[in-house]
Amino acid sequence: MDAEFVFAGYGNGEWTRFNQLSANLSMLYWNGSGWEVLPTLYDFGFDTEESAVTNINVTVSSNNLVAVTLGTFKPGFIATQLPTPILPMTYVSYTNPVTGYSFSYYVTQPTMINIPSVVYISNNTRYVLEGYYLNSQWFYGTTITITPNKN
Repeated sequence: MDAEFVFAGYGNGEWTRFNQLSANLSMLYWNGSGWEVLPTLYDFGFDTEESAVTNINVTVSSNNLVAVTLGTFKPGFIATQLPTPILPMTYVSYTNPVTGYSFSYYVTQPTMINIPSVVYISNNTRYVLEGYYLNSQWFYGTTITITPNKN
């Protein structure tokens, strides 16, 4: 498996110089039953011409994330099989059986979903929704706040 996350120029081999930079990252993939960190990490890529001018430094932080900051670039090996970090996210899939409207995405921070209490469909039919069934529990009102799970 080869995947690259590059701090770089826009395209056409462009190089970029950063004046400020502070990022903590983890590159994960879904293995069919859970999230897993890529097995081997390097601080450079092979499949792009774009790059950052050599003023970024890549290290492993104390919480096992890859820390990218301004500093001296030393291309090379970073780590093998870091522990999978705790990911505060929850997958949400919503379908309104009346209108057919649906969406699915990962929630990474508390998110409010506003759902109308009255829905009109063709032929002037009106549905009045009295609650929502979510995770085996009834909720009443037109706003639901979903907070991501840390497991």
